[in-house]
Amino acid sequence: MKILEIKKINKSYGKSHYNLENTVIKDLSFDVFENDFMVIMGASGAGKTTILNTISTIDKIDSGEIIYNGIDISKYDENKLSKLRRNDFSYVFQTPNLIENMTLYENCIIAKTNKIDNEYIDKLFEKFELTSEKCKYPSQVSGGELARASVIRAMSKSPKILFVDEPTGSLNKKQSEIVLNMIEQINKNGTTVVMVTHDINAASYGSRVMYIEDGAIKDSVDFMPSDTREMKYSIVNKILNKNKW
Repeated sequence: MKILEIKKINKSYGKSHYNLENTVIKDLSFDVFENDFMVIMGASGAGKTTILNTISTIDKIDSGEIIYNGIDISKYDENKLSKLRRNDFSYVFQTPNLIENMTLYENCIIAKTNKIDNEYIDKLFEKFELTSEKCKYPSQVSGGELARASVIRAMSKSPKILFVDEPTGSLNKKQSEIVLNMIEQINKNGTTVVMVTHDINAASYGSRVMYIEDGAIKDSVDFMPSDTREMKYSIVNKILNKNKW
């Protein structure tokens, strides 16, 4: 079942020195299905983060439709969008952006909705092996622990869709694997994931990969359930090589 339908969306930013608009997304259309783990890849400047920001309603599109559960949310006013982001969408940004004068646990508690109790947050910290760090402040933990806390905070509202932007960009291999395993487990538990990454290994955790060039889909692949991570890595690598990335 489709959870998001992206229909011919366009996005441009302010005019350049030559009085030309910078078009970032061009007539882009694709669908996201319930329980997908969709990965968006592309070279720097291809429009990956802009796509993520627009389909998650952080940024407005210029034209087109973003259909969520049958409703065009691109027409929502800010009050409706705020409620949607509060209850159904959640985000993991490139930078954790935790509040420095609050503990990791407090950062997650303030992000939860009323339908979620503190016990659920406790279980997330336990599940993702961060219980011993929950009372520490962001400045007192490692980059990998910050990244894990950021994912827990995003999941503290039990969202329908988790939007993830370059979650492993500043992490070493071991930390990256821990965070990606977290996101994979979240997806297996029923949350739809849309993730932007430049990393082939990160992309191998997904169920689908879409390669973007100049704000449009250049290539894509849907993996088989039987595909191993090594097979996915090889398939994605071939796509990147074919597109001379």
